Amino acid sequence: MDEIYLQNKILISKDLNLYYYNDNDEITYDVIDFRTPSFYLNKQIQLEDGFTLRNYFELIEKYELFQFLDTFFGNYLEEFNNCPSQDCKNTEINYIIINRHITYEDEHSFEPPKLLNEVEDLVTSEDGLIHIDKSITNELIVHGFNEKENTFYALDFNPLKDLLDYEIKIGETLLCINNDHSYNIQDTDINLFEFIKSIIYELSFHGSGEDRNLKKDELENLLTNFNE
Repeated sequence: MDEIYLQNKILISKDLNLYYYNDNDEITYDVIDFRTPSFYLNKQIQLEDGFTLRNYFELIEKYELFQFLDTFFGNYLEEFNNCPSQDCKNTEINYIIINRHITYEDEHSFEPPKLLNEVEDLVTSEDGLIHIDKSITNELIVHGFNEKENTFYALDFNPLKDLLDYEIKIGETLLCINNDHSYNIQDTDINLFEFIKSIIYELSFHGSGEDRNLKKDELENLLTNFNE
């Protein structure tokens, strides 16, 4: 069994098993059989073709450990279990995609947060800004993608019944340097923890499903009143 620790990636399959694999061998192991499943959260993943958002929630439901990674899983699993068992595709997108955005800046300046200014003395320059020599941001962005329009769509206002049967794909990494040069890198490495967290973060951006619906209704009412 020691050879399992030499493998680096996990294949997440539509049959809801997590398999270790590499490019040279057909060796597979079901992660759930091991005593410390949390060990695998930092391992890079690959999704089986056709893996959908429905499969994602089935996976979270099967491996109860993952439900502790975000406080909104209880609410969204309840919504998931109240959705139809098929045909949950009701938006203009073709699939859901996860991209990594990395931004590097040689020099970054920003205003100090007001709260911090009130509770401690911050070192700022004469212009009142905080200057950082180097700044790197690294984040995963989850969107819906429409191929015909070549357009990304936010998912945060969509109920699960409109999204569950869309395939999830891992897209490219966008590297931006000093806001001047952008590069698309073909392969994006995402570990299991990032995969689990990035999707629920996008879906629960406005809070619970109930909060999402209230916020959507509020914005639609504002838009209606504005147009009138």
